[in-house]
Amino acid sequence: MTEVEKLVAAYRERVQIPWQPQLSVPERVWMLVYPPELERRVRRQFSEFRRETEAAGRKWLQLDLLADFATWMSKHDYRDSYFADPNLLEQDAFDPLRQAVIDRVQAVLESADADTVTAILGAASLFGFVHLSSVLDNRKLKMRGRLLVCFPGSHGEHSYRLLDARSNYNYQASPITTSGATR
Repeated sequence: MTEVEKLVAAYRERVQIPWQPQLSVPERVWMLVYPPELERRVRRQFSEFRRETEAAGRKWLQLDLLADFATWMSKHDYRDSYFADPNLLEQDAFDPLRQAVIDRVQAVLESADADTVTAILGAASLFGFVHLSSVLDNRKLKMRGRLLVCFPGSHGEHSYRLLDARSNYNYQASPITTSGATR
């Protein structure tokens, strides 16, 4: 069984568990954690996650963040200057991008009902520009179903590291890994 097949099996186990309607937002988030080098394989076989969701009697919505930075930058007034000298970009320059990503995620979540899994792909494409933690901040998210975040990185004791680089991101989401769903 390949690593992606193991992820699909772990996800199948998770999505088939009866859903508790009273869970808080952080408890409704599932992090599909896998090594960064599997990103393309996970993407190539992502339809398997949808199939497992629908087989469990749930609905599926999908949001891909892969092009968000490129789309934002292409519309930026100073894009040519930033491409010429990326050091001109300061971290607060990305605040509008962060807000645009938050708005996109929230719009999809608002369209989902209590029986829907909303899957987010492309989180790694935001690395260095927008902290995923600021997008998943539970004070901002409102959802009725479940949120599945594809997370190329690592997990240990509720600490997630996107691309194995940023440490100490502590989120209460439930990890789904090749060793199975753990919560």
